[in-house]
Amino acid sequence: MHEAPIVVGVDGSSAATDATAWAADWAGRVGLPLRLLTAGNPARARGAKAVTSLFVRETAAVLESHPDLHVDCVHENAEPSAALIEASGSAAALVIGSRGAGGWDDLRVGSVAYDVSAYARCVVAVIPPVAGGHLDGPVVVGVDGSPESAEAAEFAARQAHDRGLDLLVVTAYDNGDPQRSRAAGDLAQRMARDAVRDLRGFAGRVHSRAVVGAPALALAQAGARASLLVVGSRGAGGFAGKLLGSVSRAVLGLSDRPVAIVRAWEPQEA
Repeated sequence: MHEAPIVVGVDGSSAATDATAWAADWAGRVGLPLRLLTAGNPARARGAKAVTSLFVRETAAVLESHPDLHVDCVHENAEPSAALIEASGSAAALVIGSRGAGGWDDLRVGSVAYDVSAYARCVVAVIPPVAGGHLDGPVVVGVDGSPESAEAAEFAARQAHDRGLDLLVVTAYDNGDPQRSRAAGDLAQRMARDAVRDLRGFAGRVHSRAVVGAPALALAQAGARASLLVVGSRGAGGFAGKLLGSVSRAVLGLSDRPVAIVRAWEPQEA
């Protein structure tokens, strides 16, 4: 049986190149194949030869640092968002740059990243241009007691375990009431324990933190030096029809760290 690949969107931009390197590191670490995906009409855009050249260049860069990694390349004659969302149905995870070719410099996250994060059916990692910093920082995850955040905490714990990093579980509450503070602290501690319970030999330290403030801002601030920031697709009270909640979307816009968005209802293999 073929293993589901980690799929990364490539378009020739520096952001996509950074995302490809990040995805290759992840695939190599967990022993999964890597798929490079580009999309659009070659005749209308840069031409079939340019697409081939892009694949050759990106594949060579990946294999230089990961010579044993299985890499394949796919071009879809579709809009980038649609192609990536379609690919998510058979992917272990999607990795995309925060902004692609032609993105506005003053926008932290582009429309493709938002669209894919909202509708993909697997974990989506959105990688900013500065993702190379803080490689030894903790994996930070936001929790609120919802099934989505429990799944996010388990994913974050696996990432920390695989990378040999610490895990920080963060929850936020909206005022300084002592009872709310205790309840939030208890929730963070419990979810931190549950997240690492089934991971044998977890070498990193496990921390929990309850902070006062808006959840997205609190998580972005707590994860300012994170190697990876993890959030559930929707939290407690999320609308059933919305695949990307307001907190998840806000975190994408606020953080300059790699952000992984996890869905509780989709089995994850990575």
